[in-house]
Amino acid sequence: MQHRTTPLRATTGALASLRAEEIEASRAILRRADLLGDDTHVSYFGLLEQHKRTLLAGEVEPRRFRAMLVDMGSGAAHDVVVCPDEDRVVSVRRIEPAVDGQVPVVLLEFSLVEEVVHADERWREAMRRRGLTDLTQLRVNR
Repeated sequence: MQHRTTPLRATTGALASLRAEEIEASRAILRRADLLGDDTHVSYFGLLEQHKRTLLAGEVEPRRFRAMLVDMGSGAAHDVVVCPDEDRVVSVRRIEPAVDGQVPVVLLEFSLVEEVVHADERWREAMRRRGLTDLTQLRVNR
């Protein structure tokens, strides 16, 4: 059985780290499509990897990126695929938390969670029992 090999350059280019110009182009596409506004936070942004079989067959497609967006005002979340090389939104799907689960936590939420936990007297008492009284030195971790 013979295996067809793909030049390493083609596959590594398809799987390379994100470049600043790809991120900026994706951001412009999302804004133009009214998917990224002032109250929208990007919960996740990354390379949507091409299927391994197509890569190994030497079929390198334009790179696509997946963004998970959260409107912090309404709570609406979307799973979006963009293709900067084609200057377009490939797909948009509204995320239904009851079916799909929640999007990853956005940075803003870490401080909110910490604020809520630090305000809880039961938590503060549990920390005092452990000799931990300086709340500025305590961080909430998943």
